[in-house]
Amino acid sequence: TTTTTTTVPSSVTGAEEKLVHEALDTIVSRLHEDILAARKKHDDAVLEYDKQQGEAEEAKKEWTTAEGQLAAVKPGYLLAVDAEDKAEKKYRKEEAEVAPAKTAADDTTWAEDTKKLKAAERAIALLREQVEKLNAEYVHPSAGASKKLGH
Repeated sequence: TTTTTTTVPSSVTGAEEKLVHEALDTIVSRLHEDILAARKKHDDAVLEYDKQQGEAEEAKKEWTTAEGQLAAVKPGYLLAVDAEDKAEKKYRKEEAEVAPAKTAADDTTWAEDTKKLKAAERAIALLREQVEKLNAEYVHPSAGASKKLGH
């Protein structure tokens, strides 16, 4: 049995290692920002749905009031008909805006996207820990030690 002692050249400098750590930290930071953005987009969609729903309800009240005025008022009949027409059109317009707002508010893809982003964030954090562990276990030749390769 022959034992050979070989010095393994250091292929990664401290500066390069720092760049790898910084890149991993940047990726994790961006993933975290994407998670927050996904949550905000969903929250905004829910707020828009609530707003549209409220506007539609208000327009319906106006329409109902105008219909009541039309039924109760004989003089000025044409004015009441015009007001009722306008209120109904406004209601129909507001009601049409509720459905797309509800679709956006009910969209749950943000939750799945957030899960994927969190998984990627955890995987990168684990990778970073493994890189640090390997670095800690590796004996750098520049420190005066050498790796021994045996056969």
